[in-house]
Amino acid sequence: MIKTFGAICIILGSSMIGILANKRLKNHVALLQDLIGVCQTLESEISSKLSPIRSALLNAASSLGNEESICTVFITHVLSEMNEKGPQHFSEIWLSSVDNKLDILSSREKNLVKELAMVLGGYGVEEQISAIKTVRDGLNRFMHAAEQEKMRSGRVYMTLGMALGLGVVIILI
Repeated sequence: MIKTFGAICIILGSSMIGILANKRLKNHVALLQDLIGVCQTLESEISSKLSPIRSALLNAASSLGNEESICTVFITHVLSEMNEKGPQHFSEIWLSSVDNKLDILSSREKNLVKELAMVLGGYGVEEQISAIKTVRDGLNRFMHAAEQEKMRSGRVYMTLGMALGLGVVIILI
């Protein structure tokens, strides 16, 4: 009885490792999709409404819908820091927020998002729109690669986790 219970615990524990790895891949894709949506909203807000960066970010955060998503937390952090430090420190706020809140992104993805730090709110409408489009296109490429990785590796992680658990149980029995 105790051996059976121990075997089940080992299999479940190792399966959870695979499930968590798969969830991380899903979260990565979801974050990239949200960032693309934010770029689209910012582009729309800045080009058609000539919104200041604070209201453009507020609208981008509200368009995401999920208050607990990584992207919403990121934008909310940027906005709260802007309220605390002032909009004149936007570029440093954006850069530190990317580093602190978007830790699931690779360094290349972070560097792409960081490109917006100096442009948003600091240049004319055309320059801002051009930078947003460039970042959005890059995020699209990263998202397609992340989706392929999720399709290719997601099931592998789950299967390997379970196989590892079964292997350990067989060795122990």
